[in-house]
Amino acid sequence: MLQLKAHVDLINPSGGETYYSGETVNVEWQEVISHSTLNWDLLFSGDGGSTWDTLQVDIPLEIHSYQWVVPTTPTIQGQIKIVQDNVDTDYEGISQNFIISSISGIIEPFKSNIISVYPNPLTDFTTLEFENLTRESHTLTLYDTQGQLVRTISNITSDKLIIRRKNLTSGLYILQLRNDKEVRANGKLAIN
Repeated sequence: MLQLKAHVDLINPSGGETYYSGETVNVEWQEVISHSTLNWDLLFSGDGGSTWDTLQVDIPLEIHSYQWVVPTTPTIQGQIKIVQDNVDTDYEGISQNFIISSISGIIEPFKSNIISVYPNPLTDFTTLEFENLTRESHTLTLYDTQGQLVRTISNITSDKLIIRRKNLTSGLYILQLRNDKEVRANGKLAIN
């Protein structure tokens, strides 16, 4: 199917978001060019659009949103597709890739004034700096997007840490920095 102009626009998700297994997401779209539209069909892909699973078919024409419960399968290539189901040619709006993580409660990417990570994405190494005026002992844990622990660095008493790539493969990772009382920061680290 050749799509010359957008006839339907997927508003949310647009791509780049991080969702967590079990979370409810409001999928929204709008009709850009009206046709003899019958209804809407909504699909999900966990592999960048290679295959599609049906979320809901025959959504009434006047409805432009859907409450989607995020599946439990982690991916960095999640996509949503809305199909304008017409009498003749169907049109679709597709999101860019988004992330589904099985780890909940992760802050986007380091929205904290106490920590910085650079460069991010990491190629060979990255530097993590954070406030640690009293030289408390901290632990840094690194998880893959499936929630598997891939690295732990303990007894960090300075305010700066070099994280080396070593055996980490390309992809997205979740960092968590904590002391013995609390989680100080959570965030994402990309590896090229």
